[in-house]
Amino acid sequence: MGRQYAHRARDARHLGRKVYGIAVDAGGTSLAVANSDGTVQLWDIASERRTATLAGHTLGAITAAFSPSGSTLVSSGNDTIRLWDLDAGRATRHICDVVGPAVDRDRWRKLMPDVPFHTPCS
Repeated sequence: MGRQYAHRARDARHLGRKVYGIAVDAGGTSLAVANSDGTVQLWDIASERRTATLAGHTLGAITAAFSPSGSTLVSSGNDTIRLWDLDAGRATRHICDVVGPAVDRDRWRKLMPDVPFHTPCS
């Protein structure tokens, strides 16, 4: 497993980011990478694919940790501590509550750039 993490860290460095911290969920299926650009990237370990990019730290994300259930991620930076709800169903319901039933492709990309578009609020 150590090689996989080192490989991902090198990949992130090539994208102009420094990796400040990593975390693995309790099941060993997901990897969170805290980056100098303020994002936290989530990766599926088995497929080696990025599943999400969480943006919210303006001065870099330094650490990340999963809750025991894996449904929440906490990340910290120089300026903030963030709690991320990783339950896709709850996140979709929250987005529908905020933006209403009409979510177009542009709005979707701004809210969830790593998730393929579909009409969630029907």
